[in-house]
Amino acid sequence: MSKHNPYELSVFCKTSQEIVDFVMVSHKQTSRQTIMGNLLESIAIKINSKEFNGYKSNEECTDLEWEDNGLFHYRGWKSSPKWGNADQKNRVNKKLDELKENENFGSFRVLTSYGKTTKKNGTKTFSQLSGQDSWDEISNDKDMYNKVMIGILQHSNYLREVIENIYLSDVKESVTWVEKNFTNKDKTINFIKINEYVSGRDKVTID
Repeated sequence: MSKHNPYELSVFCKTSQEIVDFVMVSHKQTSRQTIMGNLLESIAIKINSKEFNGYKSNEECTDLEWEDNGLFHYRGWKSSPKWGNADQKNRVNKKLDELKENENFGSFRVLTSYGKTTKKNGTKTFSQLSGQDSWDEISNDKDMYNKVMIGILQHSNYLREVIENIYLSDVKESVTWVEKNFTNKDKTINFIKINEYVSGRDKVTID
């Protein structure tokens, strides 16, 4: 709620449920993207493990790695091809420079689960592969991106149900929280308190 416009809330929301529905639209989208991103990363690690004995990396800015002929290969895994701001990408470049100092360094790339690979000019920054190129990179199978899609389709009803259940659970808890903290004795919404919570100089105590 603290990230939403309280004036807009006061116009379009008259009940705790309406406030939660209004706020949770963006939350639902973010939750869905996070869950799918984590799922695809787990699938990528599993595939890489079978093909290259890869595993979840403990290195910063790196999600999976594997060893081949004494050299270590590091891959960051992102969902969207437009995954980071300038600061985040600078951290990845610094990590690349750090890894290059190791004698057993093999390669480093950022992979994204979908999209198309965009070629870069120059070699001073990390390289990024997307979509089909990413899944091929970790599996040595140019058709892997479609095989993953087939697997997702086979379980799409279950995945949708899991995500919806998480959303419904969050909604129920959120309605209770709004009712407890931002309603008057007559059950109307206390928008002044919401405004103070979002914009006031002083901290508003809530349960």
